[in-house]
Amino acid sequence: EQALEAAPLDVTLPLLFLLAPEDAVTDSQAALAWAAETGADVSVLELPGARHEILNDVDRGIVYERICDWCDARTG
Repeated sequence: EQALEAAPLDVTLPLLFLLAPEDAVTDSQAALAWAAETGADVSVLELPGARHEILNDVDRGIVYERICDWCDARTG
């Protein structure tokens, strides 16, 4: 909750949030709330069934593909 109470950041670059909705370590809802409050170009990729370490999870190949797709869409 402290992070939500912090002063808003001046975000000028696009952000990609990789979220595991069932993650017991981080609060996906807090991340979504922050993303909505920034007004910045924030994309959210929710990965149901993923664990906390999304980039090291069993389905990490799919995650890396989605990250590449997101980057390609922003760089042409």
